[in-house]
Amino acid sequence: YVPSVLQFAAIYLFFFAIASIIFQLAAAYIIGSLIKLSLAAVLDINRSIEKLHKKFTNHEIINDQILHLDIHKLPQSI
Repeated sequence: YVPSVLQFAAIYLFFFAIASIIFQLAAAYIIGSLIKLSLAAVLDINRSIEKLHKKFTNHEIINDQILHLDIHKLPQSI
């Protein structure tokens, strides 16, 4: 009994399919963890920016100028 070329091809394709599925899962996991890491970094940066902003805008005058700009005082022609 000699296995035919078709049987070899079928087995090869089967294992190739399994390998590609495993590879895709691994790639998805790696990409997902990278996205999580970058999101965490961005959130961390945002937090430190907020801390800096609070530190530098303790004075009421600066707060009023930056945070409470009166849009209605701007020229209407814009």
